[in-house]
Amino acid sequence: GLLRLLDLLCRFRDMVTPTVGVLRLCLLLLWSFGGFPRADPPPGLPHVAVAFRSAIDLVLRVFGALSQGQGGPGQPELHTEFQNFQTVAIVLQFLAWVPSETGRTSTDPWRRAMAASMQLLSTLVLHHHSLAHEFVQNEGLQMMVQHRLLSVDLARYDSSVTKEDGGAGM
Repeated sequence: GLLRLLDLLCRFRDMVTPTVGVLRLCLLLLWSFGGFPRADPPPGLPHVAVAFRSAIDLVLRVFGALSQGQGGPGQPELHTEFQNFQTVAIVLQFLAWVPSETGRTSTDPWRRAMAASMQLLSTLVLHHHSLAHEFVQNEGLQMMVQHRLLSVDLARYDSSVTKEDGGAGM
């Protein structure tokens, strides 16, 4: 059910108005991957890496739109939403789980999910000091070094995907 909801949100993302409530829904979908089965989904459902990447893309899209209008009095502190849904920990957990032998081809869904995950983490760490602290507490840098997530190949891949990816749905 969550994968179907995620797919619908991705397909109609241009019609979704970015609000804090929508951000919470997207973060909840991303958070649900913390307990997601690590096996391939049943036929007709997307690969777990594709679904995870789609959830991250939605979060980045909504967060970007909300961040543009942030700063006035009465505006919510968006970093608390990421803390409430343990976003940094969930993304790091997912990255640690990615099979190490993947990512060798440009069409590999794991590589795309890794690139999106790195983009979200870097955005969050730059956004607020408490999210950066959470990244350090969860030993994010050590995990990235161990899993070779700071490689030049991944950065090159991330920039090439960003240029070619206009994407619809999952």
